[in-house]
This record gives sequence, structure tokens and C-alpha cells, in this order.
Amino acid sequence: MLQLGIVVFPGFQLISLAAVPVFELANALQETPIYDLRLISEPGGAVRSSGGVSVQTERLGQLRYDTILVVGGASRLSVSQAMIDFIKFAASTSRRVTATCTGAFVLAAAGLLDGKRATTHWQYAVALGQDYPRVRVEEDRIFIKDGAVWTSAGMTAVIDLALAMVEEDLGRDISKAVARQLVVYHRRAGGQSQHSTLLELEPKSDRVQSALAFAKRHLRENLSVEQLADIARLSPRQFSRIFRMETGKSPAKAVEQLRVEAARLMFEDGRHSVEDVVRETGFANRERLRRAFLRTLGEPPQTIRRAARVHPIAALQSEFSLWTRDLEATILPACEELGIGVVAYSPLGRGFLTGAFSKPEDIASGDYRRSSPRFSDENFSRNLQLVEVVSQIAAEEGYTPAQVALAWLLDCAPYVVPIPGTRSIKRLKENALSVMVRLGDAHLERLYGLLRERPVSGDRYTAASMAAIDT
Repeated sequence: MLQLGIVVFPGFQLISLAAVPVFELANALQETPIYDLRLISEPGGAVRSSGGVSVQTERLGQLRYDTILVVGGASRLSVSQAMIDFIKFAASTSRRVTATCTGAFVLAAAGLLDGKRATTHWQYAVALGQDYPRVRVEEDRIFIKDGAVWTSAGMTAVIDLALAMVEEDLGRDISKAVARQLVVYHRRAGGQSQHSTLLELEPKSDRVQSALAFAKRHLRENLSVEQLADIARLSPRQFSRIFRMETGKSPAKAVEQLRVEAARLMFEDGRHSVEDVVRETGFANRERLRRAFLRTLGEPPQTIRRAARVHPIAALQSEFSLWTRDLEATILPACEELGIGVVAYSPLGRGFLTGAFSKPEDIASGDYRRSSPRFSDENFSRNLQLVEVVSQIAAEEGYTPAQVALAWLLDCAPYVVPIPGTRSIKRLKENALSVMVRLGDAHLERLYGLLRERPVSGDRYTAASMAAIDT
């Protein structure tokens, strides 16, 4: 049998043990059980979870395990030397060492994640990268397998992690059968985002929620505004106004995001042709699918890799700021891998992140920003919330909002170079001092927390300009 040791500690989250039924059901589907599960902890005995329920455990020892799974908790873990020694021993004797949620901090403390890709609960991803800078943290992944080391996001992602291990051990059919028994999706792909489009849109009214749910179930259809308005029992004009007010996006833009998300999942599954994806997600043809991917996800990293094979690339220039973060998920890791610098233009969101504007009327008549969707009356107040947080952090630490916004960029990676434009010597000197600014965990979490709850509203440019950019 395969010995599987699940490491728990005081204050662990009980949901982390949702992996147990996965292996239990996998055993039930075999003529002879294959997994022998053991709960282990540093002291042994009863260990109390964060929810108050205790579990009985065995003490850490020299038993050799096939797989180790370190569970997560509701906070960052304090790792003892005894635990570090145990994890190092397990890494040298076990086939797999895995962690879910904040359990990744334990693997990182033992040095197992040095130079490896890893993930954790999105709430702690920034902290993991700061505490252990040699770890290549990818904050928006369900799970990641890098060699013999596996890590996953928090909460229910442990089920995806366990199903993936069962699939590796016993095959896809057994993994799918276990998922059916659990009444869950077979498993989400490891590279899938921890967030969903429906959650990010955050519709408040039942009418808009119903329209979006209908759209997600009927992506093959045309999904006109009139059709969605009918589902919401509103006139098209009322529906468009309420939809944008609640989500910050037009119905067409939201439907496109749903289509892209569905298409990405089909591609990640690896069993569908492009024609199948186009048909099932409602894109009229390949070209529309490609353009939608570029608008939503940015330039695919494959393009950069292909270009680098033709000729060495010194730097990639793209818009990048707290205002426009399209590069983070895929382009930055590709640039790091290939040794390519990133030149970030418009690092201050065309002046918006400096706090210079408090209302649309502050923008001079004839200014090009007047036509920008992000500066429009309907999006301005939503986007101003980001500026307010940046300004609050600046005031608390004695910086300017521009310095905080530039410091965030510089903190992203050492190969990111922002190029803010200015005609003022005073502003030039002010911007240059941003290299001295250090943002703490609390500040970064405030920024990321707001961006998760209230993503920037509106496209970067007008529809016509976006079409030209994405060609």
C-alpha cells in the first residue's frame, strides 16, 4: 500500500481534510485498497482545528511515506525546526511532497520550493513571495506540480489536488469516478484561475445574476442585450444601465469574458480542437476567439517564446501598472524564464494614479483622456477607489501617490522598469525617489484586496483603438 501522511498542526482548517474522502473513494474502487492514510503532527495526540474540532494524530517519526500532504490554516504558519527536519527527511525518502493553502510556507521553510513554481491561497501569495523570494509564486493557480513537489490554493482546491494525485496514480477513469462519487467537477486544471468571472463581476441584484447565469449556460447562442434583458425582465436600456452600474462592464464585455473563461478551460483540458472550442463557446470563428483572448488575457507567452527563438529579446514594452495588470499571470513569468526585461509604460495610469483627478471635470476639455472609457462618468467613481487607497498608503508613510504606484511596479520583479512621463523636473525627481519606497505586506494586501473586490472598470482605450491594438 501507498503510505500517505497528512500533516496537521494546531489551528489547521478542517476543510483541508477534504482530501481524505478522495483517497477513501479511490480505495473503494480498487479490488485491494492502495492508500493507507495517517494523520500526523509534531507532538502527536489530539490536535484542535480552527473550527474547534479535534482529530487524533500520530507523532512525527522516521516512517517512510509515499506521499506527504501538509494542510493549511487560517493564518501563516510558524514552522519549528523539528517540522523542517521532518519535511527535509520526507523529501529525500518520499515520492511526492505536497501542501495545500498555507502549508506551502512549511515546504518553503524547508527549502523545498527554492527555484520552483508554487501557489497558495491568494490571500497569502504576496507574503509567500516576500518571505521566500527564491520561490516562483504564481498566486492565481488552483494547483501546481513542479517535479515531485505539489502545492495548491486554499479551501476546496485540496480536492482538485487530491484528484490530480489519484489520476497520476490510478489513471483518469478512476479519478473521474471518484469525482462523480463526490458530486464535483472531475477536477479543475492546475493552471486554472482561483477566481471566476462570475465572482469577479459581483452582480448584486437577482435580475443581473439571473441574466449572467443564463449567459453562462447558453454560450453557444448569440446572447444579445435584448435576450439577456428579457431574462432579467427589464427593457434593454434599463438592463444595460443597471448591468454596468453593478458590474462596471457592458453586457457584451461580460459575455465575452464568460466565453473566454469557458474557452480557456476547454483548451486546458487538452481534449478539444479549436473548432470545438469556437463552437461550444459561441465565438463565430477562430479570429474572433483570438482577438477576445488578446483583449482579455493579453499577449500569449507562446508569442514571446517563439520570437526569442528567432532573435534574443532584450526587453518587452507594454502598459503595466496597478491600473493595467494584464502581464502578471503569464507574461511576467515568461520574461523571467527567458531573461527579458519589461519596460512598463503608462505606469501611473495616464496620471490617474497620482491623485491629480477627483472628478471627471478635473480633466481639461480637449484632453485625450476625456474619451477614455476608464475616465468616463460611469467608471470614474469606481476607479477612484483604487486611487484613494494608494493615496491613503502614501499619506501614512510620507510618500506621494505616484511614488507608491511606482514602488508597487518595482516590487513586482527586479526586471520591471517603469518609464513615467513628465514635463516637470520636480515630478521627475519625485518619481526617481520611488526606488527608495518599500511597501509592507499590509499595504500590498490592501491594494490586492481592493483590486480583487473592485477590478478597474472600463477598457484602456475606446473600442476602435482597442481593435487596432489587438490586431
